[in-house]
Amino acid sequence: MKNGKNCNWVTQFLKLAVNLSIVTILLFSSQFALAKSINQSQPTKLNLTDSCHPLITENKTQYIIGYGSLMERNSKGRISPNMGISFPIRVKGFERGWMIHGSVYSQTTYLAVVNNKNMQMNAVIFSVNEMEIKKIDKREKGYCRVLVAPNQIKLLNGSIQSDAEIWIYAISQDKAHIPTPDFPIVQSYVDIVIKGCLQIERGFKLLGFAKECVTTTSNWSKYWINDRIFPRRPFIYEPKAAEIDKLLRGTVQSFFNQRVMPSIFRDK
Repeated sequence: MKNGKNCNWVTQFLKLAVNLSIVTILLFSSQFALAKSINQSQPTKLNLTDSCHPLITENKTQYIIGYGSLMERNSKGRISPNMGISFPIRVKGFERGWMIHGSVYSQTTYLAVVNNKNMQMNAVIFSVNEMEIKKIDKREKGYCRVLVAPNQIKLLNGSIQSDAEIWIYAISQDKAHIPTPDFPIVQSYVDIVIKGCLQIERGFKLLGFAKECVTTTSNWSKYWINDRIFPRRPFIYEPKAAEIDKLLRGTVQSFFNQRVMPSIFRDK
């Protein structure tokens, strides 16, 4: 009887072991299939790009050319406080102008550049890392980041590495749109740009740099709104208002004289 009982116990044990093995295999198979389906459904983590935001070359120093609000210290610093020093430059082969419309939530015409072999403009250049480029790509989503040849740049002060990639955010000619009543120039944005130009002029002792910012910008327009906070007493929130206005009056006077308050603009 003992031998029979022992055999029965061994048989039950073997059956239990087989069943546990089968359950383990099934669980492993289902988990593997689930993991595979999740991996297939999730986007790849490869460094994908598009034609407007090409991949950068690893182990090469990267530079960005700023020609609008990125020339202004605080505006640039909001993207990343650790980006390189902005050095003044002139760039050949690009035309800066009021030529890109904002969204319906920002009905403004902003600065952009287009290829134009007969034009040049002043600007700044500063070094960036890959993460900073991604942040600027996201910020400048209406533009394409394009390479600039080193021989298109003349440094007015400072130095940059020779073996580097230099980028500028540009648009194509077919996407250029001048200011309109629905998408005017706004003074609050002009103030940021001109303040940046004044900062560079004083920081590097480049007399006339700020004026050159204005004179090398095309498409100034009568569709121009003075949207400053307290525009009749702007110095409260914009201490540089008088200096900025004096510069604009002396360079683009015919358009500056047509700048109006928002309420007057709506009534026109």
